[in-house]
Amino acid sequence: MHRTRLDLITDAAQPAVSVVALKDQVGAVDALFDTILESFEVSAREMIENSTGQILTDKEFEITLDDFPMGYRFPIGPVTEILEIKYLLGGEWATLPDRFYRLGRGGGRIAQEIILNHGESYPQKDNQKESVIIRFRAGKSNARGNQAIKLLVGTWFENRESVIAGKVPFVIQHAYEDLISSISINRFAQ
Repeated sequence: MHRTRLDLITDAAQPAVSVVALKDQVGAVDALFDTILESFEVSAREMIENSTGQILTDKEFEITLDDFPMGYRFPIGPVTEILEIKYLLGGEWATLPDRFYRLGRGGGRIAQEIILNHGESYPQKDNQKESVIIRFRAGKSNARGNQAIKLLVGTWFENRESVIAGKVPFVIQHAYEDLISSISINRFAQ
């Protein structure tokens, strides 16, 4: 099966780590620093999510496939809900009833997949590229991911004139890698 596209539909409404927690982390009390801390939190969260596949806040995604997801493992997680599966039939989009499938554990500690319920099978569909769309929610806060965000934001804030947000400074690289290695999803398990 060929994954053709993964699209973010709805971004997180809340940060993974609040500005209040970040201010505590860096020892800032002035509201003057709120904007820069919010910006650093977004950069750190996106960096962690992109490098691990672990989504740290509730978001909605669509993945577009060429065929139905038999044995397909999501490239990001944790997937918390499958909202719908649509497929092309006669040039029109149809929705697969949710009684046909469920979210299940795939191989590995975090990998998840869509599993057909007993006795169900996928219906006929048009034989063309990008003929299946899965809309789903993913994301959940976790302590190690949040600690990695705090580590990055604290370092970027403390050295804000000499570092670039979105990069792991050498002095914390090992601590950062230790934190995110435990939450990384095998992104190539398809």
